[in-house]
Amino acid sequence: MYQRRNAQGVPALSVYLNFVEWGLVIEQTDTYIRTTDPDDATTLVQLYAWSDVRCALLDQKREPMMPTVDELREILASPEAAKGAFHTLEDGTGQIRGFCCLRGLSQDTSFCEVSILPLAEANLELPCMDAGMKFILKRAFAHHGLQKVMTHVLDKETRVRAFYLEHGFRSAGTQREALYANGKYHDIEALICWNPQGARRVIAEGSESHAN
Repeated sequence: MYQRRNAQGVPALSVYLNFVEWGLVIEQTDTYIRTTDPDDATTLVQLYAWSDVRCALLDQKREPMMPTVDELREILASPEAAKGAFHTLEDGTGQIRGFCCLRGLSQDTSFCEVSILPLAEANLELPCMDAGMKFILKRAFAHHGLQKVMTHVLDKETRVRAFYLEHGFRSAGTQREALYANGKYHDIEALICWNPQGARRVIAEGSESHAN
């Protein structure tokens, strides 16, 4: 990984990461991942302009929200964002294609929620979104030492659900008709991804205990 600066002078990281230890390999020099800057609020607000509700953008009460640019700018200037919980995903031209983040990080419970937020659903096919997902998993597992991460999707978010499944997430249950939006009820499904090293250790310990 090496630093560059984009047109706005914001430090960014060219992704050339080796995740063999985690079963993940990234070799993409056309992807840039950087800590999200308050000035990115003008781009981030576009996510809330979609007519269809997205589970990752619901508030703590599981209700749709429509924040202003100033409100998002304040959030991105918060200590949580400053610690690197929010990341901007750029392609090789410096164009922002989406965001990824860790939310509700808790060392006590050893898990948090992750989100991948493409500016357009079609962006999920781009290398930078794949790199962003692998990057955020490595931060959760290798940097923070978490045992698992989770996310939530609506029943209609089939494409983003498939994206999570491709990156090691598995279903952990569904809340039926948990959200009412746009004139209909939606199911909310929880998806979980375990720390690969932690899972291997649990399996090994379990095998040893059975052997004894």
